[in-house]
Amino acid sequence: MEQFQECKCISLLKRDQFMYSDSNSELLNNFDQIKYLKFEGQYGQNNRKSGKWKTIWHGELLKGLGGYYENGLRVGLWNELIQNYQKQNCYLVKNSSLAQVHENGKYLNGQKYGMWKYIYKNRNIGGGLYNEQFKKNGKWIELSKGFCDMSQVTYKGEYQDGKKVGIWDILFLQELIGGGLYDNNGYKSEKWIEVNERFSGQSQIIYKGQYKNGTPVGIWETWNKREYMREFQKICGGQYDEGGEGKKIGKWIEFNDVLNEDSLVSYSGQYKNGNKAGRWDILFEEEEIGGGSYDEDGKGVKLGKWIEICDKYDKQTQVSYSGKYINGNKAGRWNILFEEEEIGGGSYDEEGKGVKLGQWIELDDEFWSESKLVYNGSYKNGNKIGRWNIEYEYEQIGGGSYDQEGEGLKVGKWIELSDSFNGCSEVAYVGEYKNGIKVSRWDIEYKGKKIGGGSYDERGEGIKIGNWVEVIDGFSLGSEITYEGQYKNGIKVGKWVEMNMRNNQQPKEKIYED
Repeated sequence: MEQFQECKCISLLKRDQFMYSDSNSELLNNFDQIKYLKFEGQYGQNNRKSGKWKTIWHGELLKGLGGYYENGLRVGLWNELIQNYQKQNCYLVKNSSLAQVHENGKYLNGQKYGMWKYIYKNRNIGGGLYNEQFKKNGKWIELSKGFCDMSQVTYKGEYQDGKKVGIWDILFLQELIGGGLYDNNGYKSEKWIEVNERFSGQSQIIYKGQYKNGTPVGIWETWNKREYMREFQKICGGQYDEGGEGKKIGKWIEFNDVLNEDSLVSYSGQYKNGNKAGRWDILFEEEEIGGGSYDEDGKGVKLGKWIEICDKYDKQTQVSYSGKYINGNKAGRWNILFEEEEIGGGSYDEEGKGVKLGQWIELDDEFWSESKLVYNGSYKNGNKIGRWNIEYEYEQIGGGSYDQEGEGLKVGKWIELSDSFNGCSEVAYVGEYKNGIKVSRWDIEYKGKKIGGGSYDERGEGIKIGNWVEVIDGFSLGSEITYEGQYKNGIKVGKWVEMNMRNNQQPKEKIYED
């Protein structure tokens, strides 16, 4: 698990080798993509991409995805993943969801041209036209940045030479929920109803207010509709300045990005010059559970003692952090609490640089009442060093070592846990790291019993080779499914056989092209 640490290492590798968009230099932007997505193709003269490039997800070649390069520029028909594409959807992982959308159309000299379409579950759900100047033009249906199975939010309206104009509608599951007007200069104007980026059936948050020349002005209100409600109800809000600078002023009550029956978290305090100032309180179900102070000058700098909460705070994930700030950075001892009981923490430097030092006990990103995972080890200048143990329900079940030089690289033997590890899905991976990269044999264990595994290359590139037995995403009690086959240079090839460990069902076979 330990997602942040792995992201840090893998994202650098991806950035150097598998840049998603040559024209826009967009980096892979979610954990699924950082971990599983790569691209394969050839380089021609001047080390520029040339010919056919393929898209690979979790070692599997995605048929029909990719396209051609000429002299480092995309040309002709392309079929590519949206930036938010992800495949993990497991009932064992809180708030998980699918975002399996791709878009297809033509490139001309590295720029999108003509008709482009968004494809979701083999259906055309949107898109529009790029004109001869490579700008969006005419009627378009666009997807929200967080579009996924749970949050099917789209925007419908018109472009003129790359600018949005006229009325744009916001829809959820093709039902109108908001929208507003763009002026002839492409700026939002007059009354608008906006939706939260994580709008879904379980978290329906909208914002009502006015725009002037593209910036919010005056009173803005936050409205919410719960699953059992027919209509939206106003729950909080505040005011923007009337000068059109888009600065929040005065008293505000704000809610978490995710608002549902289990997560009723709000923040109450004052804004000055668009920044938080003075005392801010954090409330859960209208009861104060934390907070602290910002500087009075309106610079938005946290000062003194604070009690903060985790991003996913709810009834089952009541995790908070207690400590002090110096000049906006954490300093000294910080404690980590679960349901008001101290279960971890450690120290930051006293100079206010926000650097972790010495011994720490940290919680997994997915820590909650049904999956209590913690990590125990030491920091040096903000990087993990030496031995780190992984504990589940307060018992050590894994871990390994980081280099002593303080580079934060995993070395030697490790026992790691699956991303959805809990009492019903006790999957672990056992093997060796070299300079932060997996090498040689790695075994997959379930409840301490070996059920699969395979080998990584010895060159230290982290590429799977030869025969592997793997487990499905979300492997758990009742869904104990493995699949076996061959890897060639990190890509699945030949016949792969899927087996259910709990019964003797007929094995399923799938053929991968070399």
